[in-house]
Parts: sequence; structure tokens; C-alpha cells
Amino acid sequence: GFGQRVSRDDEGLLGLRALGRESFRLEASRREPDGLYIGRVAWLPEPAAAPVPPQRAPLVVLLRGLIEQAAAYRDLPRAFDDAGWVAARLAEILPLSPARKQALLETPDPLARLEKVAAALAPPAGAA
Repeated sequence: GFGQRVSRDDEGLLGLRALGRESFRLEASRREPDGLYIGRVAWLPEPAAAPVPPQRAPLVVLLRGLIEQAAAYRDLPRAFDDAGWVAARLAEILPLSPARKQALLETPDPLARLEKVAAALAPPAGAA
């Protein structure tokens, strides 16, 4: 499911707080005359959980610290032992460009995604 909370601001605009739980591919979309977007999606299979490799344990420590500070993640079920879950949450939270976040989240293999997140955090070559 997606929707969590619907609200209306002082100007009458509708606000929706959403939490995506399942991965999907957008197959088609259209914009209605009133501005509402309608889409058709294909649900993607859930990848099997993969354990976080020992050399990536520092990413789990980093994520734990970040999540403790983020109110949006307060009620989220946690899976710190799952490489895909850890990589996805870091991709969401880290200050990366939207295009980079999207590319990370579209990486289907959980261990490959975790490695890409680690690479995104690594200092540039030659930096000291």
C-alpha cells in the first residue's frame, strides 16, 4: 500500500504522505483535465533478502544513526540485517541527486545496490 495520511492545507490543497512498500514499473500514465495524474503499474517481484556483508557493517551503523534522527522513519519496520533494505534506506536518506537516488533504487540486486551506495560514500580518488 501507499497512502498513509491525507491532509488539506489552508489554501485547500490536498496533501498526501505516502510510503511505498512494493516496487513497481510505471507502464503508462496520463493527466486528467483537472490535473490529476493516473498511471498503470506492473508490480515487481520482491527480491530475496540478502545478509549485509561484514565489510559493509559500517553502513548499518551509519543508517541506524540517521534513522534515529528522522521522524519520517519512526514507525517504519526495520531490517538492518537485510542488504537491500539498508541500501534502499540509505539511498533515500543520503544527500544524493534525485537521478542518483533513482538509479540506486532501480538496482534490483540488493548486494549490488549496497555496493553502489558504499561507492557513493567513498571519497574521490586522490582525496586525503
